[in-house]
Amino acid sequence: SKEPFTATGIKGTGSYIIPKVHVQVGGTFSSLPGVPLAASVIVPTAFVSQSLGRPLASNLPNITVNMLPTGTVFGDRANDLDLRIAKLFRYSRTRANVAFDIVNVFNADAFLAYNPNIGRYTDAGAFVPNPSWPAPTQVLQARLYRLSVQFDF
Repeated sequence: SKEPFTATGIKGTGSYIIPKVHVQVGGTFSSLPGVPLAASVIVPTAFVSQSLGRPLASNLPNITVNMLPTGTVFGDRANDLDLRIAKLFRYSRTRANVAFDIVNVFNADAFLAYNPNIGRYTDAGAFVPNPSWPAPTQVLQARLYRLSVQFDF
């Protein structure tokens, strides 16, 4: 999808300690633009040489050609919300902080990286498409719950 604000990322963080009960509430939010997509085609050098009428300068068996202009097609935005609730316990000179975290609260599954290979040409000039393009190679971490305890003495 074409995104109007491709370079705009939004990040925020905040925390607050509720007085008298010593409970800390905090969170972070980030909204990052989608990664740019590419559509790469692998072409044998022999096939390119036939169409050019001359050999290529490189001795590589294949070349890769991007079929999409750079910066024109993007993946979906990656939105992430993480929350923390913690209780502070004090006894004499010691302190304990018991915390419960939820990472990726909405369990978003935004793609962070893609396989750019859209297909390849054979030596005979036949195009073989990659049926899984644009397959994700990296996805935003799934929802995670974490319980932690910290002792200070």
